Amino acid sequence: MVADVFPKIGNMKIHEIEAKHIVDALLAVEAREALAQLIKTKSFIKLTFDFAVARGLCKYNPVIQVSTQAFKVRKPKNYKSVDQDKIYQFFAIFQNEKINLSGRLCTEFILRNITRPVESAAARWDQYDEKMKCIVIDGEEMKIDRTHYIPLSWQSVGILD
Repeated sequence: MVADVFPKIGNMKIHEIEAKHIVDALLAVEAREALAQLIKTKSFIKLTFDFAVARGLCKYNPVIQVSTQAFKVRKPKNYKSVDQDKIYQFFAIFQNEKINLSGRLCTEFILRNITRPVESAAARWDQYDEKMKCIVIDGEEMKIDRTHYIPLSWQSVGILD
């Protein structure tokens, strides 16, 4: 934002900025092929103008007139995945006694529940709801600031037991 947008509109008075200025500033982001960043930057500029309109600093939000279709479309990436008929090979790892037991169980737990490694490694016993068969992470510990529930399969419950 500082490198791309501020040089274009940073010295302008907010009520003088029009949609064409926003597009011009965002074209610099597009030129770097940072298309995901372009959407985030446009959103941030929109929020800034929403604030300015609410405070009476300008009469309208010019970002509303700028369609994301005015820029290149980000091509979705296809990530590699494991063939369904080969997924069983992962579980052969969990039978290998040469691998540390706690490492094996933690890895299996992560894969079975699709949790982040930090969620599994930092999980506490007081977060485990045995009756509901889930892990409950309080909202204060989450980025999204709401309680997060991780339902557990019978295999995952077996790991915890």
